[in-house]
Amino acid sequence: MKKNKFVYVLSTVLILGSLAFVGLVSANNNNDRSGEDNGNSWQAKEAHVNGSTLEVHIGDNGKVLVRGAKVTAISGNTISAFTSWGSVNLNWTVNVMSNSQMVRKFGGNSNLSEIAIGDYLSFQGTLVTTSSSPFVVNASFIKNWSAQKNLTVRTTIEGTLKSLVSVNSPTTMVVNSGNKDYTVSIATNTSVLNSLWLRAILSSFTIGDKVRVYGVVNTTSLTMDATVVRNVSLLK
Repeated sequence: MKKNKFVYVLSTVLILGSLAFVGLVSANNNNDRSGEDNGNSWQAKEAHVNGSTLEVHIGDNGKVLVRGAKVTAISGNTISAFTSWGSVNLNWTVNVMSNSQMVRKFGGNSNLSEIAIGDYLSFQGTLVTTSSSPFVVNASFIKNWSAQKNLTVRTTIEGTLKSLVSVNSPTTMVVNSGNKDYTVSIATNTSVLNSLWLRAILSSFTIGDKVRVYGVVNTTSLTMDATVVRNVSLLK
């Protein structure tokens, strides 16, 4: 009797999943035919911005692969998320298991504390067929497309001086480059130069000056440890 009940529940879950997925394919096909943004693809676009696609795969063995799900709630070890194609919405309950592997967008191990409402996730695992909800998954793998590993690179940024905390080092200044504000740390051994590559002093700097800074940048926090600060607006 129990075996028959299990088969019935599993069959119901897979049928619901198949019907929903047919709706998803239909919605996607309608989008393709229209050639216009009719509002059905907003979540796909958001997922793409984060680096993910928007996909749902349910195998006949109950294995699930979902990409581009948006987090709506977190409670204990359970994540609520959804995928949407126009009027077709699938609400997912994702159970984070003790052996679930979690990673960030650019690699590196992650954990549940790094996941926030609004984040985009990919996950895979197994349907919980004993649940009253058809879309409960015990996750074996979760990737948070919104959590980025702090990347540090040695490079040069060029921009406009927005602020300078002090004319005496060590100090910090803010440089706007490419519509981003970088907080630049200037140490006592940082070389400060003018446009002629001659030694300069920070007291000669004026807000709005064009500066070039060479050093190590954290591309996530937009901070920089400067090795050389050159004021190209300063002629002497």
